[in-house]
Amino acid sequence: MLESRSLLERLSDFLCFAPLAFGIKDSDPEARFLTLIKFYLAGWHVSPQGIKSPLYPIQGEFFRCSFNHYDNSQTEFIGEQVAAHPSTSAFCAWNQQHKLLVQACLTIQNKFYPNSVEVSMPGVLYAHVLSHEEVYEMTYPSYIIKGLVFGTMKMEMAGNATIKCPQTGYVVDMQFNSAEVKGKVYHISNPNATLYSLEGHWDSIVYITGHKTNTKEVFLDISQLPSAEKSVPPIPEQEMNESGRLWSDVIQLIRKNDDRGVIETISKMDAAAEQWKVQFFAKQENAMWAYKNLSNVVASCR
Repeated sequence: MLESRSLLERLSDFLCFAPLAFGIKDSDPEARFLTLIKFYLAGWHVSPQGIKSPLYPIQGEFFRCSFNHYDNSQTEFIGEQVAAHPSTSAFCAWNQQHKLLVQACLTIQNKFYPNSVEVSMPGVLYAHVLSHEEVYEMTYPSYIIKGLVFGTMKMEMAGNATIKCPQTGYVVDMQFNSAEVKGKVYHISNPNATLYSLEGHWDSIVYITGHKTNTKEVFLDISQLPSAEKSVPPIPEQEMNESGRLWSDVIQLIRKNDDRGVIETISKMDAAAEQWKVQFFAKQENAMWAYKNLSNVVASCR
């Protein structure tokens, strides 16, 4: 079951909740850290109706969009498929007004089992809070899709994820199990002293308990999230290797439920994929791919 859009577009979904991160201007480093946790958790529940796999990007394919927020600020996003084997996507997003920059390089890995598939995304997402010269390093749990052959098909989250800020020393270790999430916030100077505990469901409500006050309250309520519409250039204005235009024929076939036509068209696209070259990102010595215009983006956000 295919979703009628590319994985590169799916990767931009979490930015519709960028306003959750606007609290990073807070002068308290602990408060800023909790703000970034909330921003991270909000993005997980964005998904199409039903269980669908996005179209896996072709090397050299790119996707760009923007989000206009309630405070008239704008978040820009550009993502590109930088490698085919293994499938690797890189992206960069920024909000000038709030001095926020997010970048990542993720490799998609699938493990198939008799009745399920596990999709993992090794790599790190870096959220740069430029107003405080801080970097938040975030990792991802895995998706598990069950019921491929028999039973009810459903998607779950599984595994561990971490957010840490080397500049302030705050860390949160999280465990995902189906729709449940639990987490422990602490400072690297004393890992055994829990500052906050998180528990709940990433697709509905997450609660936080402060261990100093022993009070429990709602940390994140998905139904109350501020959101923003994604703005994408019209197909006629897109380049040939831009996601919407590149996949337009396949998307039409998906909507017609023409499975055979989808398979045949994707096979032809894969055969012709070598014509596209990576143009927006460059590989670094640490094997991460960085946005080529990064220095100008950082300067504009200062």
